[in-house]
Amino acid sequence: ALSEELVFNEAGRLVNGNLKKYKATRASEMPKIKIDFVEGIEPTGPYGAKSISECATVPVAPAVFTAVCDALGRELYCYPVKLKR
Repeated sequence: ALSEELVFNEAGRLVNGNLKKYKATRASEMPKIKIDFVEGIEPTGPYGAKSISECATVPVAPAVFTAVCDALGRELYCYPVKLKR
């Protein structure tokens, strides 16, 4: 929400297309979250398995983005949050 952005040059080519140049939020920069696991079968997963890797990464950007919107008292419509926007 604060740093992840695809940057393109004047020719329309992606400038930060690798993990050295693309500033993604690190695990150490993410807020602590509490996760509750709900047992059950996922009919679309193999042998009823559920995906689990997204639960630590998916909610972070929307939570930070919403907190910034609340602090500013207005809606924002694009990532990342920048002062000029």
